[in-house]
Amino acid sequence: IQALSDWAWMAFLLGWAYLAMEMFASAIVEFQDKRPEPMIPRWLTWLTVAGGVSLVTAAGPAFFKSGPFAYHGLLGFYVPMAVWGLYLNLTAWYMYKALDRERE
Repeated sequence: IQALSDWAWMAFLLGWAYLAMEMFASAIVEFQDKRPEPMIPRWLTWLTVAGGVSLVTAAGPAFFKSGPFAYHGLLGFYVPMAVWGLYLNLTAWYMYKALDRERE
């Protein structure tokens, strides 16, 4: 039972890797957009790459119980949540704007 509990805890903590892969994949697609006005601005694409790299700090709770890398710490929780929230909301905002441009 302890092994299953530990496995579930590690799987929960290390979900950041999937988000980082998603961010890198979307950045690759966004860099290939050669339109005069791309759907996602280049500055946001570069911010997506930087955010994906910064998500490495979310691995901290697997190894630390206190400090900035802990589950309740700045680098272990708050920075990854801010990166995810900004990525999700800004990308959605620019996608909606692109839909409005196409409608016009």
